[in-house]
Amino acid sequence: MIVSTCVGLIAGLGSLFILPYSPRWLVSQGRTQEAKAVLGLITEHSEEEERKELLSLPPRGEKAGWSDIFRKGVRGRTILGAFLNVFQQLSGIDFVLFYAPLLFTQAGLDPKTSAFVASGVTGLALFATTALAATWVDKIGRRTLFIWGGFAIAICHACIGSLYASGAAYTEGGKWAIVTLIELYTIIFAGTWSLVTRLYSTEIQPSRTRSPASSFCIGVNQLVNTLVALTSPAFLAKIPFGPYFLYGGLSAFATAVAYIYMQETIGKSLETIDSSFHESPTAVTWPPSLLRTGSRRTQAGARRSSRRRSSAAHADENGKSTFPGHYAMERLGSSTGSAGLQGSAIED
Repeated sequence: MIVSTCVGLIAGLGSLFILPYSPRWLVSQGRTQEAKAVLGLITEHSEEEERKELLSLPPRGEKAGWSDIFRKGVRGRTILGAFLNVFQQLSGIDFVLFYAPLLFTQAGLDPKTSAFVASGVTGLALFATTALAATWVDKIGRRTLFIWGGFAIAICHACIGSLYASGAAYTEGGKWAIVTLIELYTIIFAGTWSLVTRLYSTEIQPSRTRSPASSFCIGVNQLVNTLVALTSPAFLAKIPFGPYFLYGGLSAFATAVAYIYMQETIGKSLETIDSSFHESPTAVTWPPSLLRTGSRRTQAGARRSSRRRSSAAHADENGKSTFPGHYAMERLGSSTGSAGLQGSAIED
């Protein structure tokens, strides 16, 4: 606990002297030269257009509000960013971090060892992995990291759940397999979903809506975080393997959705990212044969619907349609006439 606290304290204090102010904030304060100096540290001189784009600010009085992030053109990106943040929490990361001592004790470690592994080993592993991830996220790509990370997270959960469900977790070898898989899961999460989710949900937004959209996504993330923290202990006590299968399945689902909709943003300017989302809402190029099949089914369904509406409009035996667009009801009566219907609601 003392070691992890010292590491966090050093990192926090060091950031006060190392991390510069945001270029956009500096521009908003009229400190343009300082903003250019900061941009010079993080961008290449050849990226002049991107530098101009980063220094641009929304016109005065046109700052985006909450309703703007759901307007046509950015609504889909806001929903995608919120989706990724929701499922970042539904991968069970805070379930593992909050209740790590309990999880390790459940696996068979004594309380003292569980506390040491949960606070010391896990904390240092998360710090080191996150620091490394900051260097490779711009080389491997956001989409690639998220998809492969989600795949690995789902496998870790499935393996842990299977060990508990089969009873193998309660053997000496199974105990250490559980501990290893939990640590592996936290490392994979820190190197992929932890960084990529926050970064991606922000950079896919246009400059004008970036701030409110980022705030919305973080708020949704923390709301789900609270729900996971409140429900996980009872779930774990009732079914020891249940949370792992649940979070593993949700992680696999999020990975599949990300494969379809998460477009790569690495090496793209803000303008290019914006235009790519306008050109296509998905990141997958569907086979032409599949598209043709879907188009034919849609057209056939439209023709059937049109024929039904046409037949309904001419179904009345007198050539009139009392309720256009609906199927005509058959006239109630018999060969003896309509005397039995006198005074009724269906009398002509």
